[in-house]
Amino acid sequence: MSFRLRFFMIGAMTLMSEGQRRRCSEEISDIRKEISSLGAMQDDLLHALTDLRLGIESAVTVAAGSLPEDCSVAKKRGAWGPFQMIAPPGIGPRMVRCDMLTDGGGWTVALWREPVMKTAGFGERDGPSGDTLHRDSPRVSSYPTRSVKHDLSARPPAEKDPQRPSRNDILPDERHPAGDAGDEETWYRRRRLRRSSQGSSRELLRESFNRTWVEYKDGFGHHTGEYWIGNDVLHALTSASAEPWEALILLNDFRGQNATAAYGQFRVSDEGSGYRLMAAQYDDKRSTAGDGLAFHHRRSFSTYDRDNDEYHGSHCGLDYGAGWWFHQCHVSLLTGAGTSDAQRGTEGPHTLHWRNWKGEEALHSAALLIRPKNQL
Repeated sequence: MSFRLRFFMIGAMTLMSEGQRRRCSEEISDIRKEISSLGAMQDDLLHALTDLRLGIESAVTVAAGSLPEDCSVAKKRGAWGPFQMIAPPGIGPRMVRCDMLTDGGGWTVALWREPVMKTAGFGERDGPSGDTLHRDSPRVSSYPTRSVKHDLSARPPAEKDPQRPSRNDILPDERHPAGDAGDEETWYRRRRLRRSSQGSSRELLRESFNRTWVEYKDGFGHHTGEYWIGNDVLHALTSASAEPWEALILLNDFRGQNATAAYGQFRVSDEGSGYRLMAAQYDDKRSTAGDGLAFHHRRSFSTYDRDNDEYHGSHCGLDYGAGWWFHQCHVSLLTGAGTSDAQRGTEGPHTLHWRNWKGEEALHSAALLIRPKNQL
């Protein structure tokens, strides 16, 4: 209590009668007791909140222990839907996309590139006249979402060293020539990447994959749209045991043609070694796209803010605006800039492309699927 207030109260009480002073003292005493009681209640609330937090953490731990580690385990337990909650080893629960149909199913989708169609209009977001995101599932996830439209008119920066060979001159591994997707009826036909047939009044939204090292580490996007599952998750899934993992890459161009690349070995190391990629045992019998990962095999991951490539004097992640297992710099770039129908035919090393199949032509859709090799 300040000196002035205390002086005022003493002066006021001097002018009061004995009865008034007694009542005033009693009220002051009651107020002090209430203040003390409120302080005790505050302490009780803090303890209750702490207990609640610990209870929630315990419940999450128990739930995580009962959740499948990946989509292959979820499938064995009878799950069939495209979105599942999993708990990778050592990592908290998260919602992911699963592919339960292609080649026996049980695939955990590590990367999904497919534009979201947005209707131009006004009103409620999900109403008949509103801006509607065309998806089959509610948006529930721990991932933050950031959709952007890319301006692909700019070309990548010119080479700093004229004596150094151009990135565009890097050729695919000749041991695995580019495949021809053609119109073959393969197993891939069972789960083709979807394409929209909406009119020109609809706008394509693409997720930005020009993200920081930490964002690629943790994962970003949304499981019902374009997303990256996270390098920590890739490592946790593929390196948790001695059991080998396999990968399947699905590609789709703007003309509706598709291609695949299957790998019998797929593994990602820990952050300390730069999330180094192992992509081996390219399967010619199951593949039509060509081996676009041979050039990136045993390479560390790079982003615009973390340069781990082996192109001395250059920074591939910064030059091409994406996170990837760059070497000098790339033959494939599934995290390259996405394009829209209006930009079909766009070419360039900065786009979403698979050089062994379509050169540097920007692709419409792509997916990276992974699962334990002997899970079927």
